Amino acid sequence: LVIFDTLFFPNKGAELSLEMEFYAVRILLQIESSSTSKSMQVKAFDLLKAASKDKGVDVLCSTHFSNLIKIVSGPEIDSNNLAKTWTRTHPKCTLLKSCIKYLGPQCAQHGEMLHRIFKSVLYPDINSELRIYMFALFDDLVEMGYFGAFLNTISGDVAESILLPNLSWRVGRVASSIRKIALKCCQSMMRDDNVTKSIMTHRCATLLIATFLSCLEDDESITRNTCCSIFTHICGVQSVLLSEDNAKELALALTKRLDDSSNKIRISACKALVKLITRYSIYKEVMSIEYIVENLLIHLDDQSVNVRNSVYVCLSGIRDVSPGYVQSLAKKRVNH
Repeated sequence: LVIFDTLFFPNKGAELSLEMEFYAVRILLQIESSSTSKSMQVKAFDLLKAASKDKGVDVLCSTHFSNLIKIVSGPEIDSNNLAKTWTRTHPKCTLLKSCIKYLGPQCAQHGEMLHRIFKSVLYPDINSELRIYMFALFDDLVEMGYFGAFLNTISGDVAESILLPNLSWRVGRVASSIRKIALKCCQSMMRDDNVTKSIMTHRCATLLIATFLSCLEDDESITRNTCCSIFTHICGVQSVLLSEDNAKELALALTKRLDDSSNKIRISACKALVKLITRYSIYKEVMSIEYIVENLLIHLDDQSVNVRNSVYVCLSGIRDVSPGYVQSLAKKRVNH
């Protein structure tokens, strides 16, 4: 790196040509992403800052991102070959992660290219460790808001081509981990109401809801809880309208989760139920409100005070749309 500094920056005030700047960025990112030495990483980053001058490292990486991606993916970007040849420690994979890290909000400008890469490497049934790694990277991008408004334009395809195939149930601990992180990505995306609307109006929406319902039965408590949170958000978006059948299935599935072994999931189920019933009061006859209220009243005696409070809030919300059911069943329970 010292020799590199001397060769590329002999005159600290001089401007690098665009070609030399690209080579500098490529080499420094590769060193920074693959080195196990902290001092090497710091030195590589300092040289990146020197190369960027006043522009900032994010702008510098954005300027050369298209050429860097050609090196990373080559002609295989629109196939699943990346998933076949990469590992999480593959130099091209670590280079991509460094590019994304320094791009920051500039990622939105290269959203289409990133979408194509993630679609390629997250092809199911190939290299499970890589998929977990890349899903975590994708989730970071979404959580940080680096895709910006562009996420809305690709959300339907992401749900259909990336998330759904990886959410399908497969036996084994590794498959369970992939479902868990794919579901987490879905949750992160659907925190945006516009993205939720795009996904729920996409052709894959019916299958996606069915998959979410199946995940409510998953052995992993984190998966079940994430599904409850996703349904809470879906039911809270005014521009999304579930079908009568979907509302009925969801109401029964969430009521079942009131008996979950996890306090956290019982609380999440209450939040989702009250959102569902208050938002879709037009379906209250088919959603078996009486059955739901009976189950909620039982849990007013739950050992957890937090669960009891959540049940009370849920019953209060249901009472606003169906006062007769709640009051009459509450009286019966008191008399009993």
